[in-house]
Amino acid sequence: MQDGIIPGAVPAQPEDIDPVVATYSRELEIVVYCACPNEESAGMAANHLKQAGFKKIRPLLGGIDAWVQAGQPVERALPSASTATS
Repeated sequence: MQDGIIPGAVPAQPEDIDPVVATYSRELEIVVYCACPNEESAGMAANHLKQAGFKKIRPLLGGIDAWVQAGQPVERALPSASTATS
């Protein structure tokens, strides 16, 4: 599991995705990814976004681990709203 996020990514845990959904246009193309086996969290996020009316959603195959293995950069993750208050 990799620490960090893809540059420009918007970190969102399942419990704080609703503010993210309220912020972005339903017309944007969204790529979801996670650091879990089989992109399980990314799949759940994609379903949530689809139910919220987003139509252009793609999972990043292999998640953050595949991104790093391909030599792509990561940034240090900022704490999400849920981890900042715990």
